[in-house]
Amino acid sequence: MTSLKKKLKPFVVNNRFLYSMYNTYITIAKTRKRSAIQKYGFDVLDHIHAVLEKEGIVFFLDFGTLLGIVREGRFIDHDVGLDIDVVE
Repeated sequence: MTSLKKKLKPFVVNNRFLYSMYNTYITIAKTRKRSAIQKYGFDVLDHIHAVLEKEGIVFFLDFGTLLGIVREGRFIDHDVGLDIDVVE
Protein backbone atom coordinates (compact mmCIF):
# COMPACT_ATOMS: atom_id res chain seq x y z
CA MET A 1 0.00 0.00 0.00
CA THR A 2 1.43 3.36 -1.02
CA SER A 3 1.85 6.12 1.53
CA LEU A 4 -0.97 8.09 -0.08
CA LYS A 5 -3.35 5.12 0.17
CA LYS A 6 -2.36 4.77 3.82
CA LYS A 7 -3.23 8.44 4.34
CA LEU A 8 -6.54 8.29 2.47
CA LYS A 9 -7.85 5.01 3.89
CA PRO A 10 -8.46 6.37 7.42
CA PHE A 11 -10.00 9.50 5.91
CA VAL A 12 -12.49 7.43 3.89
CA VAL A 13 -13.21 4.99 6.72
CA ASN A 14 -13.66 7.78 9.29
CA ASN A 15 -15.86 9.93 7.07
CA ARG A 16 -19.29 8.36 7.49
CA PHE A 17 -20.74 10.04 4.41
CA LEU A 18 -17.89 9.08 2.08
CA TYR A 19 -17.66 5.57 3.54
CA SER A 20 -21.41 5.12 3.09
CA MET A 21 -21.19 6.25 -0.53
CA TYR A 22 -18.24 3.94 -1.10
CA ASN A 23 -20.09 0.94 0.38
CA THR A 24 -23.24 1.74 -1.60
CA TYR A 25 -21.23 2.00 -4.78
CA ILE A 26 -19.39 -1.28 -4.11
CA THR A 27 -22.66 -3.10 -3.36
CA ILE A 28 -24.27 -1.84 -6.54
CA ALA A 29 -21.14 -2.42 -8.59
CA LYS A 30 -20.87 -6.04 -7.51
CA THR A 31 -24.36 -6.81 -8.81
CA ARG A 32 -24.51 -4.66 -11.92
CA LYS A 33 -21.09 -3.23 -12.55
CA ARG A 34 -21.55 -1.76 -15.98
CA SER A 35 -25.04 -0.41 -15.48
CA ALA A 36 -24.10 0.94 -12.04
CA ILE A 37 -21.34 3.08 -13.53
CA GLN A 38 -23.66 4.42 -16.20
CA LYS A 39 -26.48 5.09 -13.75
CA TYR A 40 -24.70 6.23 -10.56
CA GLY A 41 -21.19 7.20 -11.69
CA PHE A 42 -21.77 10.95 -11.90
CA ASP A 43 -23.56 10.99 -8.54
CA VAL A 44 -20.68 9.13 -6.90
CA LEU A 45 -18.16 11.50 -8.50
CA ASP A 46 -20.16 14.50 -7.28
CA HIS A 47 -20.05 13.20 -3.71
CA ILE A 48 -16.36 12.32 -3.92
CA HIS A 49 -15.62 15.77 -5.34
CA ALA A 50 -17.52 17.52 -2.55
CA VAL A 51 -15.78 15.60 0.22
CA LEU A 52 -12.28 15.83 -1.23
CA GLU A 53 -12.68 19.51 -2.05
CA LYS A 54 -13.84 20.21 1.51
CA GLU A 55 -10.67 18.50 2.79
CA GLY A 56 -8.45 20.37 0.33
CA ILE A 57 -7.46 17.20 -1.55
CA VAL A 58 -6.85 17.74 -5.27
CA PHE A 59 -8.01 14.88 -7.49
CA PHE A 60 -8.49 14.20 -11.17
CA LEU A 61 -10.07 11.58 -13.39
CA ASP A 62 -7.76 9.10 -15.07
CA PHE A 63 -7.62 6.16 -17.49
CA GLY A 64 -10.97 4.90 -18.83
CA THR A 65 -13.04 7.35 -16.85
CA LEU A 66 -11.17 10.33 -18.28
CA LEU A 67 -11.16 8.86 -21.78
CA GLY A 68 -14.92 8.29 -21.75
CA ILE A 69 -15.75 11.74 -20.42
CA VAL A 70 -13.48 13.52 -22.89
CA ARG A 71 -14.16 11.37 -25.95
CA GLU A 72 -17.82 10.45 -25.49
CA GLY A 73 -19.13 12.84 -22.84
CA ARG A 74 -20.09 9.87 -20.65
CA PHE A 75 -18.63 6.73 -19.13
CA ILE A 76 -17.38 4.09 -21.54
CA ASP A 77 -19.97 1.31 -21.88
CA HIS A 78 -17.61 -1.49 -20.89
CA ASP A 79 -16.01 0.41 -17.99
CA VAL A 80 -16.67 -1.17 -14.58
CA GLY A 81 -14.92 1.32 -12.31
CA LEU A 82 -14.22 4.95 -11.62
CA ASP A 83 -10.58 5.90 -12.09
CA ILE A 84 -9.60 8.73 -9.76
CA ASP A 85 -6.11 9.90 -8.81
CA VAL A 86 -5.17 12.36 -6.11
CA VAL A 87 -2.28 14.80 -5.96
CA GLU A 88 -0.01 14.04 -3.04
